[in-house]
Amino acid sequence: MKIIPILILAYLGYALSDDPIESSNKRRLQNIVNKYRHLSTGNAEFSRWIEKIYYAIDSPVFNPGNVVRKIELLNEFNIYDRRRQELEDSINNRLSRVRKLLNLKMGGKGCVKFYKMQANELKNALKLTNNMKEIKVDKNSRSCPQNLSEKEDSDDSDYL
Repeated sequence: MKIIPILILAYLGYALSDDPIESSNKRRLQNIVNKYRHLSTGNAEFSRWIEKIYYAIDSPVFNPGNVVRKIELLNEFNIYDRRRQELEDSINNRLSRVRKLLNLKMGGKGCVKFYKMQANELKNALKLTNNMKEIKVDKNSRSCPQNLSEKEDSDDSDYL
């Protein structure tokens, strides 16, 4: 007879303790929030992801679907983050190349202006959505057109 209360208490203790999968997911979600909270400042899309993850950390576990949803959220964020990092690497690589071209004053005044505008667009692109980053990288990966390297002064429409 005395064993029944012990078993009930043991069961209650197990039932009230955190599920190891849930604990692992919570920890992974919290690590993402801690790592990226400050890095997401200024990037609305990135901030929304971090906010979504933050609110998922303490969502009720009583519904079995929440564990699955947290795992899906982790996977979706990892895909988003991988793409974000690839795009930011592309932007930074192009920005580095443009800065070298500016230092060398390649192509004359027309190209210097062209590359300054590219550098500005690329710098601003770091805070945009992934879709807009992709567009900006594609648009600003061109070399200075031949007609600009021959011009000394022109209006800004030649550079867009």
